Amino acid sequence: QIKGIDVQGGIRLEDSQRLLQQKEIEKDYKYHALDFFPSLHLAKSLKNNQQISLSYSRRINRPNEWMLLPALNSTGRNMLQIGNPELTPDFTNSFQLGYNMRNKVWMLSAELYMMNTQNSIITTMVEKNKQYYQSYENLKTDYSSGVDLMSNINICPWWRINLSANMYYNKLVGTLKSGYKVDDAGFAWNGRFRTTFIVKKKTFI
Repeated sequence: QIKGIDVQGGIRLEDSQRLLQQKEIEKDYKYHALDFFPSLHLAKSLKNNQQISLSYSRRINRPNEWMLLPALNSTGRNMLQIGNPELTPDFTNSFQLGYNMRNKVWMLSAELYMMNTQNSIITTMVEKNKQYYQSYENLKTDYSSGVDLMSNINICPWWRINLSANMYYNKLVGTLKSGYKVDDAGFAWNGRFRTTFIVKKKTFI
């Protein structure tokens, strides 16, 4: 703790080595990388049970075995899935600015965030002779920023309300193996409203 600010930081070093051998065509797919993953979290408590926070982290998302396996797998009547052994992990830099407040009646949480994913793993779809082939590729950049809001309100001892909303902007940029250039952006939102009535100690509606 430094001058009333809670500080938490860390760094992880990771060495990744992967070798896939496709014996039928005698081809090897190698991947080797040395990566650093730093993180920093700052939090400051204010009066009246309020808190502000600021954080940064770098994360990795690795492709699973099905994404890498170069064998056809039927997932539906006209749908086939095939993995991509050249797929590599993607890396996300995440920044978050948060605010929390709480009292006996209600709780409010608000968060502004920005995430920039490099080498983003995406799902692709190709149609051939009325047959759809699903696979995976790495795209150059996936950028998103938005605000996340949540509130719990205790109207009275037997009635609670939960509200949440997420509004964000997303942009994808890159070029697929087919040569198709992706440059797509859009705004989206989702929300949820939930109300709970407490009939008895262990009975809820």
